[in-house]
Amino acid sequence: MPEETPVPATLEALEGLVEEQRFEQASDLIKAANPADAADALQSLDPDDIARVLGVQDTGHTADVLEELPDDIAAKTLVHFPVEQAAKVVRELISDEEADILQEIPEEQREAIIESLDAEQQALAREMLSYPEDTAGGLMQKEFVEVPLRARAGEAVAMLQARAEEIANYPAAYLYVTDNDGVLKGILNLRALLFSAPETRVVSIMTKTPVTVSVEMPGEELYDLFRRHRYLALPVVDRQGVMRGVVTKDDAMQFEIESGEEEFLRFSGIAGGEEVRDMPTWLRARQRLIWLVPKMVLNVAVGAVIAHFSGVLEEIIALASILPIISDMGGSAGSQAIAVSIRELSLGRIKPNEVAWVFGKEVGVGVMNGLALGSLLALGTYVWKGDPTLSLVVGGALVVNSILAVTLGGLLPLFLQRLKLDPAGGSAPILTMTTDVCGFSLVLWLAGYLLGHLR
Repeated sequence: MPEETPVPATLEALEGLVEEQRFEQASDLIKAANPADAADALQSLDPDDIARVLGVQDTGHTADVLEELPDDIAAKTLVHFPVEQAAKVVRELISDEEADILQEIPEEQREAIIESLDAEQQALAREMLSYPEDTAGGLMQKEFVEVPLRARAGEAVAMLQARAEEIANYPAAYLYVTDNDGVLKGILNLRALLFSAPETRVVSIMTKTPVTVSVEMPGEELYDLFRRHRYLALPVVDRQGVMRGVVTKDDAMQFEIESGEEEFLRFSGIAGGEEVRDMPTWLRARQRLIWLVPKMVLNVAVGAVIAHFSGVLEEIIALASILPIISDMGGSAGSQAIAVSIRELSLGRIKPNEVAWVFGKEVGVGVMNGLALGSLLALGTYVWKGDPTLSLVVGGALVVNSILAVTLGGLLPLFLQRLKLDPAGGSAPILTMTTDVCGFSLVLWLAGYLLGHLR
């Protein structure tokens, strides 16, 4: 085995070789690194240069490296290969990686690659692409070891030995016992198989009531299942109980990590999920503008509220410095409630129709936190200005705005989920708009009212 080169050294040398158009030497350098390190070194290159470096290698190693690259980069690299060469690489990919990468390729180019596969591989690719990416079907892989229901232990071991090279990278801690129709009947532990007498029927040593997941199970529920139990892999079945694939704990965890990153970007005001800097500039700008434009409208609405109460501000100029505090505290309190609701929805701990239960829980939190924060702000304002009326105004407004923000923050994800909209993308902008307008309106209205009655 060739000695592996450290990634920093590989990266520095690789970039120099690519700049000099010495792609064969660059390819030799990549061959000396393991696929994960090779992918790390290649990520800084343009996809067409990655294709030139990998294009002169054997398809197996190319596939191994593509599996380690982010799906979008792997897809952009693959389309730079001639169609026949791309199809050869696709044949070497693990099925779940194959689907993820093909999904990122424009439809016309994807179809050309699929059409270059043999009939069995075409059917496999189309089946994998038919499942939504965020379900067990979209996360599973088709590589698993199937054992006939009537087989004996010795026959199963012989089959494993005969297919050793093929199944070396399968999640083969388990074997799956199926009948003639492919319906899953049990799971066979590899350890139990190896320690059984050759004449033992597998039906007598298999687990007869295996835990299974449906192809439609959402990725969030799948992750929660792995989190609560010590499974390494779970069989995926269709509605007839036919074994369709296997989903591993690693894949479920990776899905959760990527979902978390996507939610973070959405909360940050980047619509449409993942943004990377090698995307077209117009697309990156559009993804950000989708939420920036409504926020601009929000600012105009807030400005209109302030203009409407300009007389009050002229009389109590100190309000101008307190308004942002009330707005920000309301937004922060509501964001906490949004995060809890989205988390519980994703884990299945609450359902979108449990509005009354969530309302009752959040109102209590809103009242307690609102009173605490309102009292602190009122006290601070009194110490600062020595004006009890002003203290009452800002303290009361913060109490009401906190209750509104926490309650609305808890309920918004439920309403959006029921409307088949994205709770992560839509909750924060709606909450911000509501708490800003209501917070400013409450303070200024209360101030105007109390000025006329208490002074």
